[in-house]
Amino acid sequence: MDNNTIYVSLDIGTAEVRVMIGEMSAGMLNIIGVGNAASTGIKKGAVVDIDATVNAIREAVDKAERMVGMSIKQVVVGINGNHIDLHQTHGIVAVSSPNKEITAEDIDRVTDAASVVSIPHDREIVDIVPYNTSLMGMTGLQIQLG
Repeated sequence: MDNNTIYVSLDIGTAEVRVMIGEMSAGMLNIIGVGNAASTGIKKGAVVDIDATVNAIREAVDKAERMVGMSIKQVVVGINGNHIDLHQTHGIVAVSSPNKEITAEDIDRVTDAASVVSIPHDREIVDIVPYNTSLMGMTGLQIQLG
């Protein structure tokens, strides 16, 4: 199996934790492994027992790994619920290189600048997604907080 064509999905539900392993082949995603476990640490979509939730995830992952004979290193996780908010913000920085080329460091700096937002103490930033830019009036990279 070519690791570049393997996708792993993790669904942490109230009743069950599920892991699916798929392999992309000829434009089709073929499911090659699955694992599931009872979700005893989740009630009404919220984690109430982190240790039980972690154990359920491990059990589902172990079952899926045994089915395909490979170790899972990375998964795609969907997170939903009324406790998830998406906020748009902007970061502005000067381009630092003498030739005015935008570097990875410039992208990191604008991401950091866009991350300086006021959030309630019971919230945290889960991910930052650059989605558009603006360079001297021309559109291109902005940062979105999720």
